[in-house]
Amino acid sequence: MKHRGRGRGRGRARLLTAALALASACEVDGPVAGVPAASVAVGPPPQQTSVAVVPWTGIVRRPSLELVAPDHGEIAAVHIGLGSVVAVGELLVELEQPQLETELEQARSRLRQASAELEAARRDEGLHRRVLRADEQAKAVLPARELWAAEQRASDATSRRSIAAAQAHAVAVEIESLERRLAAGRLRAPFSARVAAVGASVGQHVDAGAPLVRLIEERPPEVRFAVPQAELDHLGGVGATVEVRPSANADAQWSARVERVAPEVDPVSQLVIVEATLLDGSAQLSSGQACVVAPGIPG
Repeated sequence: MKHRGRGRGRGRARLLTAALALASACEVDGPVAGVPAASVAVGPPPQQTSVAVVPWTGIVRRPSLELVAPDHGEIAAVHIGLGSVVAVGELLVELEQPQLETELEQARSRLRQASAELEAARRDEGLHRRVLRADEQAKAVLPARELWAAEQRASDATSRRSIAAAQAHAVAVEIESLERRLAAGRLRAPFSARVAAVGASVGQHVDAGAPLVRLIEERPPEVRFAVPQAELDHLGGVGATVEVRPSANADAQWSARVERVAPEVDPVSQLVIVEATLLDGSAQLSSGQACVVAPGIPG
């Protein structure tokens, strides 16, 4: 009975192995019966959507400069008025500075005295040097003590001359500084411009740094605007033409030439700053005026 049970166990194992081999041989590649196969659509690639260009927001700018009082003083003269057109170097405002003028006069007096002392020290040095040379030639018959004394007198004279020269130089430098400060009180136009504001009147006392005149440079205004990074291709780059319209007047339109494009994108807004120069109608656009900018029509 025991031998018969072991035989039946081995038979069942062989039967199971054969069944597994048969199932493996019956497998085929491809979809399972009753399950539809996935289909792949064949056709042209989907079209990419184009970026819509929205007019860019900008602002008109004119280079300007505010001239301030270089020191405290009193307005002695005003040579311009609001809206005046001035040339480079033209005198605008004169500031009277009596304290500086007094200091300058005192410094000039000290310079005259220092110059006189320097001249006397030079003469004294020359005299002692001549005596020393004579003593050196006669040193064979002169006591060593007298020769040493002559050398000391010549050395002292040279020291006095050096001190006098240093003092005269220091006073001369002080005078130059005072003269520059006084000259700065005569405000001149650094470039050709139009006067946009005048904050000075004759007789008015002003402190250092007080605004006196604001100038707007006489050249075509600029437009500064921001372009999304995705729309840079529509801009055309430096030298391209863009169309500018004031925000308050949609009927007016002027052309501008792109002068500068920022080399980097703002990481937060993803905008690029662009600056363009107005080519026409510049007199009708004011500094600070809001505007919209759009790509120019290719010629």
